[in-house]
Amino acid sequence: MIKAQVIRSSQREFECRLTIGSEVVTAKALGNLLKNNDSIVVGDRVLLERLGNEFEIHEVEKRKNEIFRIIVREQKKKVTAANCDLLVIVTSVSLPAYK
Repeated sequence: MIKAQVIRSSQREFECRLTIGSEVVTAKALGNLLKNNDSIVVGDRVLLERLGNEFEIHEVEKRKNEIFRIIVREQKKKVTAANCDLLVIVTSVSLPAYK
């Protein structure tokens, strides 16, 4: 198994940066990983398996932390990002006028 971190997601395909060598590869997730309530998000650390020229995500490691929002109507949380080491908040105090 090859360790990697998800850097971009698009439905079933994920771009992952390998921890050894920093190469970026495209991997597909197995169906059972996508059916869980916690889907794969940017920042997740995953275990990949190489099948010829393609990669498959076989396992998602436990998250260190996560950024999420609550969906009020469904009473669920939707995770936006995981394993964040740095968070930068940029805001303006003068324009537009603070309410």
